[in-house]
Amino acid sequence: MAADLVDHNDRVEVRTEVPGLAKEDLSAEVSGGRLKVTGQKRLDRSRKEKEGDTLISERAFARFQRVFGLPAQVRAEDASASYSDGILAISLPKADPASRAEVAIS
Repeated sequence: MAADLVDHNDRVEVRTEVPGLAKEDLSAEVSGGRLKVTGQKRLDRSRKEKEGDTLISERAFARFQRVFGLPAQVRAEDASASYSDGILAISLPKADPASRAEVAIS
């Protein structure tokens, strides 16, 4: 799965090539500073040959996953994703830098 990971000022963007899949066959999860993209190529069981036998089938049908280490902390709850023409694009807004606060010592 070819991919681009881009660190913008306000967000991290990941674009992956996953041609031939339906969006229902893909999922993405953010956890522990990582983005995990999983998918599954499914065998088309609805297709029936009317004549002849299949002599060669070189299509793979399997599950796959790719894990990306994120270059910054992100707000997973505000992430968005879109899938079009075989490209899965995921936008992850960066978390605000940790604010500084004085801690009272008792």
